[in-house]
Amino acid sequence: MVDVPRYSRNAWIAVGVALVWGLLLVVLAFVAPVYSTSSGSATDGTVASTTTEGTATLVGVNGYGVLLVVSVPLVAAVVVAWALARGRRRIGWVVTSLLGALNVLAMLSVGIFFLPVTIALVVACASTPRTRVARPADPAPLTA
Repeated sequence: MVDVPRYSRNAWIAVGVALVWGLLLVVLAFVAPVYSTSSGSATDGTVASTTTEGTATLVGVNGYGVLLVVSVPLVAAVVVAWALARGRRRIGWVVTSLLGALNVLAMLSVGIFFLPVTIALVVACASTPRTRVARPADPAPLTA
């Protein structure tokens, strides 16, 4: 029988922050203007010049495939929340470590935006008490 520990208040808050930030990353991939566009034209002989400026979103430029990358922190937060709720702290640490490695590898592009999720998951894993295994009592010896 395994005695599953309860989340501490800090772990609940940290998991909540990680889930909200991960969901926010996915939503912002659709709506946040992260690219700027500019086009211009000029004509010879006259002073006519036209410049058009605009913006584009991450999904608009890179397609829906970018959601596989952007949703990694949200998936990691869900897995860690599930693991910690069931007393599987080690799984939480493994997933958090893998997300941290992704942060380092992608730091020059999207990794910096994943960092708040990683920090929140570290806090959640560190704030969750270790699982205590309750051992059943030894049976009475058989005597004949």
